[in-house]
Amino acid sequence: MSPTIAAREVYRVPFRSFIPFLLISFGLAWGILGLYIFLSERMEAVFGQLTGNHPLFFLAVYAPAIAAFAIVTSSGGLAGLRGFLERALLWRCNAAWYAFQWQ
Repeated sequence: MSPTIAAREVYRVPFRSFIPFLLISFGLAWGILGLYIFLSERMEAVFGQLTGNHPLFFLAVYAPAIAAFAIVTSSGGLAGLRGFLERALLWRCNAAWYAFQWQ
């Protein structure tokens, strides 16, 4: 086994982490939205009306990302989280195509 493959195997997230990921992401998203559906008067009195700019809306929308960060950090530590975030900065095509996209 080459050193790069061995290093990647150390920070792999086990498949058994899929259930906690689903519980965290659906629990956050549907918990917030469910409270606004079933207890709308109380939630609006405490937190205000749920709109697209509301912080709880952002929390519900980003719940899968929050769950992913939590699961990757718990299984791989900070080194695993660093490797997870490094993949977001991979260049998959020429830089001119990225510049063309943002015009």
